[in-house]
Amino acid sequence: ELPKFGIEACYLSLFCNPEDSLKYAALKMAYNSKGVHKFYKNEVVFESSQLIPDRYYHKMDKLLNIILPLYFQDTSMGFFIIGISELSQFNGIIYEVLRSLISSSLQSSKDMQDLKNTQAQLEKKAEELKIAVLEANEANQAKSRFLRNMSHEIRTPLNCIMGFIEIIKKEKNKKQIDQYIN
Repeated sequence: ELPKFGIEACYLSLFCNPEDSLKYAALKMAYNSKGVHKFYKNEVVFESSQLIPDRYYHKMDKLLNIILPLYFQDTSMGFFIIGISELSQFNGIIYEVLRSLISSSLQSSKDMQDLKNTQAQLEKKAEELKIAVLEANEANQAKSRFLRNMSHEIRTPLNCIMGFIEIIKKEKNKKQIDQYIN
């Protein structure tokens, strides 16, 4: 459909590493009215400064090339090139439509990647939380065993002391009371 709108060439390239956009880009889509029309699964990688690989330049000699940098948030993701033989308002509208479609696709792709990263982080946190809960349960059981044992160990001598106190209360002989206390 692009020739109907006066667009004779169209190229989409994304940076291999958006953090270092000056090194390499990958050609994702190439179209020109002279027969090249391809979506690349196996990327054609080239130096970013070339804008598109050398083998395409001769086909663009007489075209007015409009270059649109593609951004997502503050990150430069790549660029979009449209080649037209004459500039018209209609070309501008098509250009804006294509630009917005590509930008929204990039945003969706980036959002999906962010979602996958967030999901991986949440899964990692859930595993950490699961381990923490198991450790807390083990610590709670150890505390319960300790208190149960200590309760038994304290109760036995306390029963003995309480028994002697009862005997002392009933005893009238002062010497006997001192002996029990000692």
